[in-house]
Amino acid sequence: MNRNRIFWGAILILAGVLLLLDRTNLFRFDVWRLFWPSVIIVIGGWIIYKNFSPDKTFTEETASYPLGNIETASIDLKHGGGRLYLESGSAADNLFDGLFSGGLEYEDHHSGINVDLDLKPAVDVFAPSMWGKNTEGLKWQIRFNERVSYRFKLKTGAGEHHFNFRNLNVSEISLDTGASSTMMVLPASSDFTKVDINAGAASVEISVPDGVAAEISMKSGLSGNSVNTQRFIPTGSGLYRSENYESAEHRVQINISGGVGSFTVN
Repeated sequence: MNRNRIFWGAILILAGVLLLLDRTNLFRFDVWRLFWPSVIIVIGGWIIYKNFSPDKTFTEETASYPLGNIETASIDLKHGGGRLYLESGSAADNLFDGLFSGGLEYEDHHSGINVDLDLKPAVDVFAPSMWGKNTEGLKWQIRFNERVSYRFKLKTGAGEHHFNFRNLNVSEISLDTGASSTMMVLPASSDFTKVDINAGAASVEISVPDGVAAEISMKSGLSGNSVNTQRFIPTGSGLYRSENYESAEHRVQINISGGVGSFTVN
């Protein structure tokens, strides 16, 4: 039984009933004013139903992508609610490999020594059948090859995320996350890495490895921000910088924007 079809079927039936009542002129008011309140009632009832239905779990699958002659890779990774672990340490002949609950779908565009990869769950994590407390979420453990230069674009939902880029060569990291807890270790040996983080009601902790200089810009709303000012000197207006930033061999530029949450840079 496809629960998504049941949910959307109920919405269509509701719309059809209201349309029928409107055409028959049985009521002396605009019945379409009832539509959105009725939709909210249907969604609420669906969530209650989900909480009394059996727990939903996802089958864990292994997946990998061959390295071939790839030297540079742009990774666009989308992950819904759950736990995500990203690090180095793939098999020598793989660009990446790992374990993926719910499965993995990808699209690739290979051109010479470069590849663009779009990675996403094989299940629709935003479908109505996923709503309710009895969905455990997706657990991904993905490892990337240390011999490749990367750009990462990451979009994550509610959950717990661990990104360890320490041993990877990364020029760009873009993270867009919602209500989540994120821990990120930046590259230790890249010449220059640009990091852009846009977070909602999130807790984000960033670790800058020893020997890496950083320039940090924080623009956030009702957030609790904490920066190691012994390493990164305040220069005003939410800006911080290592004393040797201009001359450092390894540098990161971190731009953080967010709403209600907490941001920590060590």
